[in-house]
Formats: sequence, structure tokens, C-alpha cells
Amino acid sequence: MLKRRGKRRYIAVRCDNYKSENGYGVYDSGFASLLTRRVSELFGYIIAQKSSIRDIGNNGNTIFVIRCNLNFLPIVLSAISLMNPPGLVLVISGTIKRLRISLQVPHYITLGNANNNQIDNQFREFNFL
Repeated sequence: MLKRRGKRRYIAVRCDNYKSENGYGVYDSGFASLLTRRVSELFGYIIAQKSSIRDIGNNGNTIFVIRCNLNFLPIVLSAISLMNPPGLVLVISGTIKRLRISLQVPHYITLGNANNNQIDNQFREFNFL
């Protein structure tokens, strides 16, 4: 039987103003440890250990990169959304290289630009512009 390493996913999470239970910020205690604690509270200690959440790094103390097991990705994502306050998942990738590339070039449209584009398109359909 082949021994094969489990597949991993890398997640970039933006979090602002996190405070842990002891009053210190997330920068002192680590985002991965807070996330592991939340997963263990919600789903149990064994699931938290099997998800193998690890800290990869942070970018300016607002964007944290974590690694988790692919099989437990939905559990980790639900725990991120149930943190207090919830984190915002920016990018999920299979490699760190692709994650860094995706973080440098945003693939999303800001809300103001998206609304303006929709309004302009509607007016062009009715020949108002």
C-alpha cells in the first residue's frame, strides 16, 4: 500500500480588530491557534487535529495565510465565518505560489464600480445614454 501525504489547501483570510479571550490581539496569540480553538469548540478536538491548521504567515498583520487539510476545508471555512468577529476569506489555493499571485492581482470588482457598470448597461439598453 502506498503511503501518500494528504492534499492541502492554503487560505488567505483578512481579519481586522481581533481580540482573544485574554484581551491580547491576534498578533500575540496567532490566528491559527484561535482558528484551531474555534474548530475544536464547534466540531471536537479530534477533527481540529485532523484538519492540521498551520500558520504560514501574514501580510501587514491584516491578511493571514493558513494551511489546512483538503478533506476538512468546509469545516475550516465554516469556523472562519463563525469566529468573533468573522474573517473574510480572500483566496483559496492549492499552492503558495498561486496564492501569492492571486493576492497581488485582485480578481474582483469593487462594489461601486460594479453598481455603476450595471446602471450604465441598463441605460444603454433603453437608449438613455
